[in-house]
Amino acid sequence: MISKNKQSIHRFALFESPKWSLLVRPESELNGKTSQFLTDTVDTTRLVKRKSPEADLKLQRKKVYELSLAITLALLIAAFQLGRQYSLAPAPISQADIKIEVADIPATKQYRKPPPPAKPGVPIPS
Repeated sequence: MISKNKQSIHRFALFESPKWSLLVRPESELNGKTSQFLTDTVDTTRLVKRKSPEADLKLQRKKVYELSLAITLALLIAAFQLGRQYSLAPAPISQADIKIEVADIPATKQYRKPPPPAKPGVPIPS
């Protein structure tokens, strides 16, 4: 189905059989006018066709990964080299006078709970 403007073709021209009419609704008039307005006002010659290599992060991902790996490895080696220079022996500890007092605590008595009262016998009507 070709609309009034010869340049735009209706999107649902292939699906205009009675079977498809229940599943796919045709484009609304407002949507068609909006699409036509944007097609007329946007200058497609100035649109960017593809990404510039400077802006594409996927191209730089490998370089950044390798650079960060090298920096991390250098920092790790430096940390181990600096760690060798310092002794990890514990500092001497002076003896402290510790006095332990033992208090006489009486043993606690354990009381047993009294048994629960017997359940009353209830006659069951039959």
